[in-house]
Amino acid sequence: MLAPVLGYAVDRWGHRFHYVALAPVLWITSCALIGYSEAHPLVPLVFASLAGVINGAPLREWRWGGSFLLEAC
Repeated sequence: MLAPVLGYAVDRWGHRFHYVALAPVLWITSCALIGYSEAHPLVPLVFASLAGVINGAPLREWRWGGSFLLEAC
């Protein structure tokens, strides 16, 4: 669910490197929330999913297709 949002943000504003550099911070935050807090498990899951999407973003090329961002074949 977050991949189209990230794809749109990269297409709109650029700064792909800044997103990729942010991914390890999100992974660390996610693991810290799981291990050291009483937060609901969905909170770290959101951080982990966003970090996963960011890690895969440089490997994909995004293009606009109708109302969705589609992965270029």
